[in-house]
Amino acid sequence: MFSRWPLPRFGFRHGRGEATAEHGARFRATILPHLDAAYTYARYLARDTVAAEDIVQEAFVRALRAMDSCRGSEKAWLMTIVRHCYHDWLRACRFDIPSGPAPDDDY
Repeated sequence: MFSRWPLPRFGFRHGRGEATAEHGARFRATILPHLDAAYTYARYLARDTVAAEDIVQEAFVRALRAMDSCRGSEKAWLMTIVRHCYHDWLRACRFDIPSGPAPDDDY
């Protein structure tokens, strides 16, 4: 499979609430192959390549943390996470303050 980016290497530590090596191997085998589809979907939603990269990065972090809740189709599960990350990104961008000069209201 062709990938836009090199596959990331995840460092996993053992401990409470953290991923194990088995968890990381399962993530690489089931979720990581859908990286291109997730990026394409995020780019379609955001219509911005830089924003799409940020959205996909956040989606993969959330997917890694919630890997145990994945039931059924991994791709559909991941696309749902991408969509939720897009909505969070959109909400965050909605309240950005414009960086340009304020208009003069002097009459």
